[in-house]
Amino acid sequence: MERIDRRKAWILKLRIGKPVSFMKVCSFHFSEEDYFYRFKDSKKRNILKKLQYLQIHEVMNGLQNMFTLLNTL
Repeated sequence: MERIDRRKAWILKLRIGKPVSFMKVCSFHFSEEDYFYRFKDSKKRNILKKLQYLQIHEVMNGLQNMFTLLNTL
């Protein structure tokens, strides 16, 4: 039940219109503190901590900056 509620919350927070099963939230939306690191088979893996609340770091400003940069190329 919690997983479904968290998924809906992410969809609302990120303003995703019609989500599909293969969508992912990229690391741009998180800070270094949101992860813990684990080594498996001599490979470093980022694992997202279970967040108690949605923690989106400057999403709108970051996306606007990214689009501005893309438009200047």
